Amino acid sequence: MYIRVTATIAFLIHLFIVEPTHAAAPELTRADAQKILAAQGYNDISVVALLQGMGGIGIGVFSNPNVSFVLYAYNYRNKKTKKDEPIAAEQSMYFDPDLGWFHSRKQKGIFHIYTTSGKQTLPVKE
Repeated sequence: MYIRVTATIAFLIHLFIVEPTHAAAPELTRADAQKILAAQGYNDISVVALLQGMGGIGIGVFSNPNVSFVLYAYNYRNKKTKKDEPIAAEQSMYFDPDLGWFHSRKQKGIFHIYTTSGKQTLPVKE
């Protein structure tokens, strides 16, 4: 029993105190998040919160420095009332050493990658 408890404590110390072997991503800034959201076509963006190291629900990422959860608001033009309406939304953004911070989505056989420098599209074979 003593050996099992000691091994568990040693594992937890290693897990939480010893530095990880992968390099941490640079912190996602509000300005970079706004650029990525603007590349997606959003206007009048206000980044409300950035949670570094946490992804959205359902993506299977827990405490990863290469993921950031972004809560933001933007104005949406209502076609019926012809008025701007504020919309709150959220999305996860990811870090890649080559792309930097980005968000991606697949629509109608095309893979869209949104970065701080704009939008890239790649055809997807289905």
